Amino acid sequence: MRLLTVLAATFLAGSAFAQPDTAPVLSVPEDTITMSAGQAQKLHFPTTFDRVDITTDAIVRVNPLSDRVMTLHGLAAGETILTVFAGTKELYSALIVVSAEAGHLVKIYGTGKNDDANAGHTAVFCNAFGCGRPDKDLPRPTITVDRISRGPKDK
Repeated sequence: MRLLTVLAATFLAGSAFAQPDTAPVLSVPEDTITMSAGQAQKLHFPTTFDRVDITTDAIVRVNPLSDRVMTLHGLAAGETILTVFAGTKELYSALIVVSAEAGHLVKIYGTGKNDDANAGHTAVFCNAFGCGRPDKDLPRPTITVDRISRGPKDK
């Protein structure tokens, strides 16, 4: 019985002096920005920032224009994380995904159940991340593509 008491006291004393868990916590960026190589985008912030960090500068070039505006220039295909700070406070983080090409035209024929496949087509512009209309004033297609998989001949 005495041995059990000593073991219990040793276990409880050891856990009282245990170090806090120091495992890192995965931080997920709050936004995703997709662009192609050669494309530029401008970001406007409601508050001022004083530091911009990017994990890989070979994928995207960041050019602060003022303390509230910056431009992003896609340089090469890949992913990088953009983090914007005001002092030590993180204001914004985003995963920037740059594709190698801007995309290509896809023609969708017979988008409805009773449509004639020879009557015409709906044009969409697709890249590795999704599809959209080349002219934003045109109506969107009636079908969407969630994932494009390549067949054995396309690999």
